[in-house]
Formats: sequence, C-alpha cells, structure tokens
Amino acid sequence: MTETGVLLGTMPPEENPYITSLLPVAYLDDLVMHAILALSGTHLGFKQKLNVEVHGATSRHYDLVLRGLQRAIDNLDLSDSRRIVRILLVLLILCTFEVGAAALKPEPS
Repeated sequence: MTETGVLLGTMPPEENPYITSLLPVAYLDDLVMHAILALSGTHLGFKQKLNVEVHGATSRHYDLVLRGLQRAIDNLDLSDSRRIVRILLVLLILCTFEVGAAALKPEPS
C-alpha cells in the first residue's frame, strides 16, 4: 500500500485507485488478494533480489492466483457480470505482475 500502490498510481494516495478501490476489494476477495500479494511481492523481490523468502512467498501467491483463476473461469456463468469483472480485475493485476516479473529476469548473456 505504501510503496507498490503509490508506485502504480500517478496521484496522491487518497485519490489512487489502486489504494482506494482495489485494496478494499482485495480485503473481501481471496483471489484478488493473492493477485495483489503476488504483485507486491514482485516489487519487493526487485528491491531485495537475494531474499529467497520473498521470492518463495511471491511464487506461492502467484500459484494460488493461477489455480483460483482457473477455477473461476471453469465455473463462470457468462450472465454473472460481477464474476466477469472479478476475473478481468485479476487478469489486469496479473498483467502488471508479469511486467514486474520480466524486470527481475536476468538479461541473456
């Protein structure tokens, strides 16, 4: 919230949608929370490249997101717009995660 959320938004924290809108959803939804924790873990992992505990926790959250997302898609009722928006929100967070994860990969020699 104080670092990754601020970094993702271009406005003050009290107006930042990652903090004001996304985090309240994550508090109530495990899938969104795991996506947020994976994204935050990638940011922390970038800052602490040698911290294996951070990388392990990030990987576990990412794995939980992928499993939960698969279940959500498998059980999706296309008439349920709330579930569709939930899946799209998680996919949006994962897109941001992938950009951060790409920054952590070593450059080819």
